[in-house]
Amino acid sequence: MARKEEAGLIEQHVEKIAIGIALVILVVVGLHWGLESPRRIKLGINAIGMRQTVERTFQTTFLTKKWQFGPLNGGTAVLVDNSAYWVDAADKVYAANGNAKTWSPIIDYAPKGIDIDSVTSAIGMPPKDYSPSEVDQALKDASDNLEKRMERLKPEIIPVPNYVERLEAIYKNPYNTGRVHSYVRYRSDLMPPNLVITKVKTVEPTGLAALVPLPKPEQPLVKTIREVQVSLTPEGETEYKGINITHVAAVFEHGKVLKKWKQALEKTYVPPKVVFFAVEARRRYLLPDGSWSEGRPAVMAIVPGNQKLPVIPEADGKNFLIIQQKCNELSWIANQEQILESPCPDIVWSNRRTGTWQIQDHKARTRVSDLLKTEEEKSTTSEKTETDARLAREREAARRRGEEAKRQREAAKRREEEAKRRRVVRPNVRGRTERSERRGDEGRNRRSTVRRDERRGDEGRGRIRRPVERDERRGDEGRGRIPAGRDEDRRGDGGRGIRRGEDRRVGLGRRSVTAGPDAPKLVLIPTLQEQLDNPAGILEVWFHDTNLTEGMTYRYQLRLVLINPLLGRFKDVANKDDAKIKFVRTPWSQWSEPVSVKRPTEFFLVGSAPQMGTVTLEVFTQQWGQWISHSFRIGQGEPIGEEVRKELLRLGGGEQEETLVNFKTGAIAVSFNFKKKQRIPGTNFFRTTTELLYLDADGKLRTRTQDDSSQRYKDLRNEVLKSTRTASSVR
Repeated sequence: MARKEEAGLIEQHVEKIAIGIALVILVVVGLHWGLESPRRIKLGINAIGMRQTVERTFQTTFLTKKWQFGPLNGGTAVLVDNSAYWVDAADKVYAANGNAKTWSPIIDYAPKGIDIDSVTSAIGMPPKDYSPSEVDQALKDASDNLEKRMERLKPEIIPVPNYVERLEAIYKNPYNTGRVHSYVRYRSDLMPPNLVITKVKTVEPTGLAALVPLPKPEQPLVKTIREVQVSLTPEGETEYKGINITHVAAVFEHGKVLKKWKQALEKTYVPPKVVFFAVEARRRYLLPDGSWSEGRPAVMAIVPGNQKLPVIPEADGKNFLIIQQKCNELSWIANQEQILESPCPDIVWSNRRTGTWQIQDHKARTRVSDLLKTEEEKSTTSEKTETDARLAREREAARRRGEEAKRQREAAKRREEEAKRRRVVRPNVRGRTERSERRGDEGRNRRSTVRRDERRGDEGRGRIRRPVERDERRGDEGRGRIPAGRDEDRRGDGGRGIRRGEDRRVGLGRRSVTAGPDAPKLVLIPTLQEQLDNPAGILEVWFHDTNLTEGMTYRYQLRLVLINPLLGRFKDVANKDDAKIKFVRTPWSQWSEPVSVKRPTEFFLVGSAPQMGTVTLEVFTQQWGQWISHSFRIGQGEPIGEEVRKELLRLGGGEQEETLVNFKTGAIAVSFNFKKKQRIPGTNFFRTTTELLYLDADGKLRTRTQDDSSQRYKDLRNEVLKSTRTASSVR
């Protein structure tokens, strides 16, 4: 029983024991914290804030190396390199030496007792200890100083003027007569004595009807040809692609549009700015019955990599600034060139070099190219004037040299006559004298310089004057063998020394082209900026069509789309709907002359074998920019042409490669007449030839006689030979 009572007593007092132990620990911790807590606080210096305070006093920005700080007389000592400063408790900066006064001339010198020595000694002192009460007092003082500075620097609140009232007063009295406002200084003595005050132009609302109709583009000029275009693949490799393409060019008189819009918008604040948005084209093709189809939109060729043009938003009366920004971006010359002069990849020329597509037989020449002649004429006139002045100076110098030479000849002649009068014939030299008389030397010696001059016909001149005499016989008026300006006149290039194969229009925008002697002739035009700046007021527009069908004949027409200058200007138009229309269009141009897309293959009847019932046809085609030919022996009912493997010179690689060439013409031989009688041109005689009746690719029956002597056949043979020579040179 005793053990049970003893265990129950311990269980009853366990909680009290635990609480007692916790109280003891709490008392010990409290005493330790209270006894060990410091009575003073060690505070440093705000270096960043103090440096900014001192830097504000610098007259200019200095390249400082070292900043040091320290407490001094209730403030802060600052040592910047060799310049000593002292900043008081109110953050006022003082100069402690001459260097600091030089760097900061707007501050005063420090109070007495603070100099470079005290600042230097304060720099080495450790940070000061402060009691909590001192910290509170310092914070309170800093707060009071900050409030005073804020009150002192508090900006004056200026009431907002009533601009509406001012504008109304200005509109009522725009010339400021009688009433003088406080915000307008008007002094009559400063006005010119003959000042004429003109009224502001009367602003009248206008409409879209005053801006149209616009002039239509001129009739397009079209060139359809097969060419090899050079482009880059996404992998960065060069790609050669032979395609049929149509280049369409036309002239538009933008000067008439600008003149009309200036007149229509003269009484408004709308600028007459001509901005082109697009070129729209249509085409139609020749039907089998000889009529033309309806005009349909032509899909223009797009070159990868063209920059994205700005999109003009719809006008809602709230986005006027956005519309103007987009129109200004669209008017950039790079965007206008992309719209009016559609880019086209470079092509392979006939000399197997890569160059622009703007060459003869590819691009039509318009009258815009004639603007270059005007520029050349101006340049030539200036050069001719300079050349004439130089030649005049040279002729005057030559005339003076000629007169001087004439005077010398006359003096020599007089000396010769005087020598003749003084000459005496002695008796003891009679034989010699007779010989001299027979010789006509009049007793002179053979070594006589005067005698040699007479035989030469120089009338007593010496050899040193010989070049002048040669110049006179040549008609150069006394100039030297290579007179300045003579070679220039003979060349006709004004002394510029144009090299062979160099284009004379070098240095005129896109006309800076120097091609080799075997390069095709370029069709040169001014840049778009030069066309817009030219007073002729014309510009050239072109586009390209690659969606062509071989054997088809097409005609084209186009029109231009311009940005409406009234777009978004609801306050400047009488009819609000005119400010919502984004575009104005020119009328459609005339239809171009018809152009046909030739097939890449052409064939000629070059031989026959009546015994075998066959004929020989030579088929020409193009691949990789080269003309190739192959001869086929054809019987009745057989197709003309097939695929043949040929060795061709790969473009860009310079190596020959065997490839499959398609010589298929789509025609089928129907029958042969080996005894066809044909009249010989210009005579009454007939000859026997072979006639081929065939069905062409369009399903029409046609005939052809042996024509290996035609000019087209000879031209194609020359192209094939040229390609063969090029391949041989590579080997």
